Amino acid sequence: QHGGALRFEEMALDFRGLDDDLEPSRVRNMMRLLERLRATAPRAVFDERLMRRAGQSQLLGPQLPPESHLPEASAVLAVALRTPR
Repeated sequence: QHGGALRFEEMALDFRGLDDDLEPSRVRNMMRLLERLRATAPRAVFDERLMRRAGQSQLLGPQLPPESHLPEASAVLAVALRTPR
């Protein structure tokens, strides 16, 4: 059985739950969080296309700027991950 897609927005997260692993920067905390998620959910599918502007632009196409359409890119990616290949 497959669960729903989750999207983590670095700027919206509170990283205090990392406790002793808390880092001084959001970028490093995001990496720590991803490390923990991968370690505790090894069978989960991780897709990092939305982490970089190039991946965001690829999903959205040339007409939609990622700055204002990231939720749409997330929805497209979630559908793509659910679609059988």
